[in-house]
Amino acid sequence: MTGFILNSVFALICFAFSVRHFLHRGMPLNNSVLGMPPEAVRKMDLAPYYRQTGTVFLMLGIMNMLYAFSNLLSLDWLFYAGCAFAVLTGIYAVASSVRMERSKK
Repeated sequence: MTGFILNSVFALICFAFSVRHFLHRGMPLNNSVLGMPPEAVRKMDLAPYYRQTGTVFLMLGIMNMLYAFSNLLSLDWLFYAGCAFAVLTGIYAVASSVRMERSKK
């Protein structure tokens, strides 16, 4: 039961961050943006970064919900689906970062 509660809380936090980023609120939690000086961030188009981080947080929320329901219902296949979703999230994050860097040039 503890695993269900913790994973549900993490999922809700990820969903909240996802909605916030899709609405372009706050600073995008992206390595490319966080390491830049504030003057440079104000001048650049942040829409792709918001979209990327919103999608990643959405995928992390889905992954955590899969883990939560795996704990609640004791279904092993949901755990493995969550692991597969974690791999897909990592692939998406790297691929979209590479695509955004290529589009800058």
